[in-house]
Amino acid sequence: MCEVTPNAEQIDHAERDLEGMYSGYPDKNRLQRYLSHPDKKTRLFRIIDELGFDPTNVLEKFRFEVYGKFLGFDCPDLTALPVPALQEGFNWILPIVAIHDKTPNEAIFQEMKRQFGEKHDSEGGWKWTDDILDDIVTVNDRDPLKSGPYVIRTRDRKEADEELKETSAVQLAERKIQCVTLYERQVMEAFYYVETGEHLDVENVTLCAGSRLSHGFVPDADWRPFNRRFGVNWRGAKHSYDFLRARQVVSI
Repeated sequence: MCEVTPNAEQIDHAERDLEGMYSGYPDKNRLQRYLSHPDKKTRLFRIIDELGFDPTNVLEKFRFEVYGKFLGFDCPDLTALPVPALQEGFNWILPIVAIHDKTPNEAIFQEMKRQFGEKHDSEGGWKWTDDILDDIVTVNDRDPLKSGPYVIRTRDRKEADEELKETSAVQLAERKIQCVTLYERQVMEAFYYVETGEHLDVENVTLCAGSRLSHGFVPDADWRPFNRRFGVNWRGAKHSYDFLRARQVVSI
């Protein structure tokens, strides 16, 4: 979530850095064209981060707009949380806080189902089970109920990581690739909707390989445009398809 608007001094510093990179070009409008391209704009924010962009601005925005206004949760101060160091491409900063003291997965699912149902005139959300999600998603690589709030970084992408397509949860574990949990993926959905008014994974499905169901299966999540609803389902730990893609995580 590092694409919140930085202050003027940070932008000026980064733009001067970019001007230095392109000072040898005769075309004086090159920088403006560079910054108007979405992919190149990401480069600007990366430079801002490298130059010392204060992630606490992101954490505060997340606290009030995502957890507060959208999810209706009285979120504690997040600015003291350590933020993982920037890695190439991992530009979203996501603070993960349990919004319920016993069943955060179910609580966030039900709140998004209500919100999306109202906004899209639909059911809003669907899950494969009538059980409480936290009762059956029993294994998580990271768990805010156990460890308290923490921060992760993910790639800033609407669709799950293409690099991880056709890769099962078993293979991801063997390669020691950290991936989002079901709860983290749900927080990402809330964040992305607040930021853009759109949804993640409208063409593919995120394999939440950082989580496991009690019987060893793996939860997944996506947005289903036809039904206009957020969906949570499950896959076998060895399942691998082109459309089924995990999201890699950088954590501390």
